[in-house]
Amino acid sequence: MATSYQSPGVYVQEISHMPPAVYPANISMPLFIGYTEKNKREGAASRYHVNKISSIKEFELAFGRDQHLSVHVQFNPDNSLAAPISISTRRFNMYEAITLYFNNGGGPCYIVSCGSFTAGRNATPGRRYRAMHAALDIAGGLGEACNIIFPDAGLLVEEITVADSQETRQQKTVLYHKLFKDALSVAELTRGFVLTDVYQPKIPMAVNSLLGLYRTGMRDKLSAFGAAYFPNIKSSFPPYINEESYIAITLEGGTGLPARPVLRKETAGKAVFGSLFHHHLPEYQLIRNAIDQIRFTMPPSSAVAAVCANVDNTRGCWKAPSNIPLSLVEGPTLPLTTLEMEGMNVSPDGISVNAIRSFTGKGTMVWGARTLLGNDNEWRYISVRRFANMIEVSVKKALLIFCFEPNGAATWVKIKAMIENFLILQWRNGALMGATPREAFFVKTGLGETMTINDINEGRLVVEIGLAATRPAEFIILKFTQQMPGP
Repeated sequence: MATSYQSPGVYVQEISHMPPAVYPANISMPLFIGYTEKNKREGAASRYHVNKISSIKEFELAFGRDQHLSVHVQFNPDNSLAAPISISTRRFNMYEAITLYFNNGGGPCYIVSCGSFTAGRNATPGRRYRAMHAALDIAGGLGEACNIIFPDAGLLVEEITVADSQETRQQKTVLYHKLFKDALSVAELTRGFVLTDVYQPKIPMAVNSLLGLYRTGMRDKLSAFGAAYFPNIKSSFPPYINEESYIAITLEGGTGLPARPVLRKETAGKAVFGSLFHHHLPEYQLIRNAIDQIRFTMPPSSAVAAVCANVDNTRGCWKAPSNIPLSLVEGPTLPLTTLEMEGMNVSPDGISVNAIRSFTGKGTMVWGARTLLGNDNEWRYISVRRFANMIEVSVKKALLIFCFEPNGAATWVKIKAMIENFLILQWRNGALMGATPREAFFVKTGLGETMTINDINEGRLVVEIGLAATRPAEFIILKFTQQMPGP
């Protein structure tokens, strides 16, 4: 509309020639759901509230550190160790999961606390499931495409014993698999992704039996919006021990040692009575060195979340989050043979499981790139599914400005040009196949092409997008022939 000028003077008009654009959405933001030391932040309850953090320090300020473990030390009369140090069982994995995530290149992430360690320790598996499910519902309300991780999902499994039959073991893992299936439903709605772990009990079990438990539990929810990883990993960092806690250490035997010891504590700059660091330094160092040699095992999904975030930032979500070494990891808990790998990667039931493997000179690596739909030709690979998620979320957000615009040729041209410009950038980055943009993608919209007159009368604007996404080179085959010398 022309502006009416009535008062003499100079008028300035800014004319925009920049067309609307599609900006790539961030789909690598992880969402961790589990138990924390405390669930209050800045005076308000953080339970079932989404909290964004950017570092381990922020996590510690908001949620505390790891659970308070205790050690039992047996000394000989000469104050040498009589037996290996025994340590209380660690039940919660959230703190270690966050540590692994940030030390493997992870960036900002969301945390949803299900409750304190005390609440989780005293709850039944059913109650823990309800707490995690409630946190998942809150997280689903974010509406963001996140990578969903449950570091403490193992708390939903009743202890599996050697005497249990396979049917009993399957029954004990029902809630564990149900939680992951619930998360897959949320991911399908938000265009997120779920990183699941194959459950490993304390007792030794054959690889095929562990995979069978997982596949049986998940087979009624086959989805390309998730991936599975196996086996667990052994961390290379020691457990957290609160050195100022009197309940952190108990001594047995020895000579001249305090009856109520503490590892290291000061009050007003002075050492308290019973502080081994100040009064029994050799014994303190002996205990501290033994603690530093202790390693825990944990599910690999948190480290994989870091790999996804790192690859997305350095390459793009179209690159498979695989063939990447893991930091702060000594190795997988189970060495996998080539035959076992074949059974994990390609399975008759269609559920693929990605491996965590160690390689000489390279360390521990994520060695798999398939979704749970490992036999599906369209959504077999994680990178294809996550790239499609990114395109869908990005285009959806960009098209919001066209709501209630005239559903005519002018709007259709703008939309088509906007999406094509975005996809050309993706093609140039290597996310799409084809020697030319025409071979890499197509964008269609308009009357007689994607819409009928009835669609327009009903207020529908339909856009159709086709993509030729790149696939990872999963099998590299070298063919050699021997050529005879000529005369």
